Amino acid sequence: MDVIKKEGEQKNAAIQIIREGPGETAIIDMVGQQLVPSIERDQQTMGKVFDVLMQNPSLTRIILSKRQKVIYGFEDIQQIAALTSIYRQAAKQVRDISAAQLWDTARLQTVAYIVNVLLKSDPAGCYVELKRLMRQATITPTNEKSYLEFLKNLYDELGQTKLIKTVEPLLVGHGVGQRQIYSQVFSPITIPKFMNTQIQDKLSLNKKELDFYTVKGMEVALL
Repeated sequence: MDVIKKEGEQKNAAIQIIREGPGETAIIDMVGQQLVPSIERDQQTMGKVFDVLMQNPSLTRIILSKRQKVIYGFEDIQQIAALTSIYRQAAKQVRDISAAQLWDTARLQTVAYIVNVLLKSDPAGCYVELKRLMRQATITPTNEKSYLEFLKNLYDELGQTKLIKTVEPLLVGHGVGQRQIYSQVFSPITIPKFMNTQIQDKLSLNKKELDFYTVKGMEVALL
């Protein structure tokens, strides 16, 4: 195991990147976070993991470390990695549109929120909100045709991702900020820190977490 680099604290999370065999693992120290670290349960955690993947696209595993370790394997990481490429393109478009002053301030602020916040931390909510905004733009015609085109293109690209295809049947009535459906997408393993390292290595990184509860202050995951 080789330590590739250590990154300073970023939004209360110290990050260490290590190489294990052919893959790279990011260990994110989440001790400063109040909630149990979880991509599927916490919007802030998902945003942090997204940023780490943006900076380290070759990662094959991510470990969120607090009182226990929450491990996300390659399949989970690929779900978010697919979003990072969409984000890069959309963020560049927003910067170009802002520089050219093609839209009014209200639309720029709306799209900036969609791309820089929701896409990174709540992609399902982003997808739902894009659909609402497209419907609103259709009802209220605008001369800024590029605005509707931007929304539609981003909506279509998100719709092609595995993450959205998985949760789309569950999006009826879904609202921005609701996290329940992400349990259908991600399959982490939660391991107490006292567990022997050799046992950890034998666990499949993409087993399904069936339930999660706390007993006398200890988090327990059923796989």
